[in-house]
Amino acid sequence: MRQQLALGLGVAALVLLAGCHLLVSTDDLVVASADGGADGGADGADGGVALDAAGLVGTSAVELDGGVVMSNRVVEVAFDCGQGCVPADIRIRAASNQNLLYRGDAKPEYLAGISYFDHAYNRESSVSARSLTGRGPIAQLEVSWGTVGLTGTSTYTLHPDGRLHRNEEVQVTSTFAGSQDFLLAFVTIDATRVSAMSHVVGGAQTSNLKTGRDFEFHWDDDGLGYLCVLDSAGKDGVGWAQRDTAAAGPDGMRLWEVGSPSHSFLLASDWVRDAPVPVRTYSGQFLTTFASSGDCMELEAQVVAFTDPLQLGISEAVVTGQAGDGDGDGYNEGGGYYELRLPSSKVIAVTPASGSRQPTSSFRVQAVPAASPSPKITLGEEELSEGRDYLAGAPDGSGVAWLHLARPWSAQVLLKIDWR
Repeated sequence: MRQQLALGLGVAALVLLAGCHLLVSTDDLVVASADGGADGGADGADGGVALDAAGLVGTSAVELDGGVVMSNRVVEVAFDCGQGCVPADIRIRAASNQNLLYRGDAKPEYLAGISYFDHAYNRESSVSARSLTGRGPIAQLEVSWGTVGLTGTSTYTLHPDGRLHRNEEVQVTSTFAGSQDFLLAFVTIDATRVSAMSHVVGGAQTSNLKTGRDFEFHWDDDGLGYLCVLDSAGKDGVGWAQRDTAAAGPDGMRLWEVGSPSHSFLLASDWVRDAPVPVRTYSGQFLTTFASSGDCMELEAQVVAFTDPLQLGISEAVVTGQAGDGDGDGYNEGGGYYELRLPSSKVIAVTPASGSRQPTSSFRVQAVPAASPSPKITLGEEELSEGRDYLAGAPDGSGVAWLHLARPWSAQVLLKIDWR
């Protein structure tokens, strides 16, 4: 089944649409399945993709003069390229459909991005290059930026189940004498969209009601658990997790209720916290995930899949060492997908040896011939149905095709992708 264009743009797009025109052809836009629409629906059970009688729905992406908008049934994200192409508007469509990001200036870390506190921010940077990948169910935006003392490349990947992955490569190019500074990746949520906050480890949740005062929680157990803020009225929930896969990775996470009374909630991972920042390169992989039930535990399955992915082992079909694959195991933590290459047999067969059960899985497959038909996918002994169980995108000019599997996948279960 080939896929048709389904923009499905909502309120967040209006931030960028006014006075703008499309810069890309419809061939370059992410599409939804031919049987699906782009509006309505709710999150799938167990962290899965939205489903209705029409089938699965993918992610749409549009590049505008003012930035980029990505959208699917779960979430809509608008990137403002007048401010370094950082996220400027995030809405959970199945919940309140209101912008969750803090846009005020009472705290320098507003919206989302990279902060070298209190000297430089990527939202104040110039953008030297940006590229939007949009063939298939996945949307990916890569932005190269630079400002005084700080340069970097930020890559954002949005999946049909609402996972927003970030890969950050940041170069600190100068220091500030005598400073005790912070270097962090963050997202900042408006306090009016938050009624409670939580931190979750291994299924155990510690929750706090809004305190109406400054509250800061430091968590230095690398790669474990996640931070969450939620709004019981609007049913919005936002989770933040990190993957520490290298020495250049972040030291820990931080949840900070800012202001008295509070005006925002900072969800962040710190490379450097209250200390001089050495000149070097810093890398990190981060997950922002979204709940529409007003319950932070809704996010756990996606976070566990991110922090403990399936281990595919070594084979001719598994690609390692790609940007964002912090530990070289074939799972790209920065993008939230497995890296594969189609062998000459045109059949990929992988059986994970270990790792946590994945509620959904995405794949970036290299070496797919142009004009290839959609693949047939078998999970275990079951032949899956395109549009119901998975989405498949056509290969681009470099032979890369994107797949999204909407069925749970576990260790010791064979996945076969057949392009013959």
